[in-house]
Amino acid sequence: MSAELTQLLYGLLRSLGLLALAMALGSVAWNLAVLRAWRSAGSDSAIQRSLRIGIWGAVALAAIHLSRLFTNAHIVEVSLGAPAFPAFMQTHVFAAEIARATAGVILAAALFWLAASPSSRPRWVLVIAAAMLVVASGAWLVHGASRTENAPALMTLTAVHQLGAAVWAGGVLQLVAFWRLSRRRPDLRTRWPEILSRFTAVGIVSIVVLISTGLPVAITYVGSWYGLIGSAYGSVLLAKGALLMAALALAFLNFRATRRQKEPSKRGDATPVFARAPHTVETEFGVLFAILFVASALAALPPAVDVKSQYASVAELVEIFRPKIPRLVSPTFAEYQSAGSQSYLGVRTEAGPEELWSDFNHNVSGVLVFLIGVIALADRSGRVPWARYWPLGFVALAAFVLVRADTEGWPYGDMSWLDALQRANTFQHKLAFLLTAGLGVMEWRARAAEARPWLPYVFPVLCFVGGIMMLTHAHSAFEVKTDYLVQASHTIIGVLAVLSGCGRWLELRLSSPFGRVAGHLSIVFIALIGAILAFYREPVG
Repeated sequence: MSAELTQLLYGLLRSLGLLALAMALGSVAWNLAVLRAWRSAGSDSAIQRSLRIGIWGAVALAAIHLSRLFTNAHIVEVSLGAPAFPAFMQTHVFAAEIARATAGVILAAALFWLAASPSSRPRWVLVIAAAMLVVASGAWLVHGASRTENAPALMTLTAVHQLGAAVWAGGVLQLVAFWRLSRRRPDLRTRWPEILSRFTAVGIVSIVVLISTGLPVAITYVGSWYGLIGSAYGSVLLAKGALLMAALALAFLNFRATRRQKEPSKRGDATPVFARAPHTVETEFGVLFAILFVASALAALPPAVDVKSQYASVAELVEIFRPKIPRLVSPTFAEYQSAGSQSYLGVRTEAGPEELWSDFNHNVSGVLVFLIGVIALADRSGRVPWARYWPLGFVALAAFVLVRADTEGWPYGDMSWLDALQRANTFQHKLAFLLTAGLGVMEWRARAAEARPWLPYVFPVLCFVGGIMMLTHAHSAFEVKTDYLVQASHTIIGVLAVLSGCGRWLELRLSSPFGRVAGHLSIVFIALIGAILAFYREPVG
């Protein structure tokens, strides 16, 4: 496997590690504070199910951190062309990964032991101790561990920040699992309002911990307003903040549902708790899932304070996003090739064939996506019969991406598909082709009269996956300003894609008017993605 693909795999493992951490720690907090398993008498199916989620999370956490050892060593070995594992074993990163993996195994064993007797106080002491060991072992795997100033404080704050995030995300996952179990168990369904109310209190504490520890760390690593808007670290942090606001909005809806249920005048109306809350909880978990991937991307970037010389100016950012006429004429492939073989002295001020080629790709894609959004809105009006074909626009977009996105393989170059897929960007472009084509085909089939019930849900799921891909797409560990200017638009597009998936999911799950408004917003976000791509310009310099 090439170093590029190994780095891509390492990034995926880092993201999945955060999900596993949420599953493990969320299970502990859920059983302790929501189900109150230490008070249980006898076997409880809800407790057993939630503990199984925690066990699998802890096992996955250990396996992921062990896998990260080998992928990390492989990246170094491929880069240096010499065996790297013996030397890698002497680093503090190796020791930290082993410590986190060991802590995961201990927590899995402790949760397994607890499952046999959930009310046992001594077993609970062991589980809590193992959970704290997992939290503490992660402190040596964060940015703060490599700082020369305030390292202990930054390490501690980041570890507690991860704990707050894990309890919130893992708790929401447990809430979804409880609701799905209660649909088959009427006795558990009656407990849903109480469980939702208890988790609301836990969630509020988690959010307070998350924000109170995250702000000082963010301020330290960003350093200034210029670092926030002019660096990749700052832009991804803003994306994380935008998604966090969406998650908080959904959490507020759940909070309102529980409060409404407790009001004397509203106790007879169970609609918010039983009809809306479960589906806003599902969507909240989707957003938190995306945030975990964004947090992983953030951990791979150098803090903004360390790359001050590479800040982009406000004028450069405005140029990226300001409305402009799309470039719909492409240079020939021969012109593109000749430009790639030329060397330039000094700083260029005008776009060459390489930039024009990229601009054409982005702008045409943007026009197509914008038209898809406009036609989809027309279809929702019910007055334009032919507008129902709008999902097929994604198939046309997928074909365009397949032909134009990569120039080293078919139809332009002679590189085989297997060799081309060894390159991270090419691999992601081919995956984008499959996602986009699947988006169009599945949404078109979902609108057929005989469509299967699960087909409409493919659209929001693929929006989530595509958005996460854009949010984690090709961020460089050694940031250059031109790389950031390219990725700035990708970051915003990723956020909009995730929000579009949220809107479509809520439309499918909720009745009008809530679902209808969410569905309209979903299409508006797609149109905004098209506008950003249509105005895109490749940085020159």
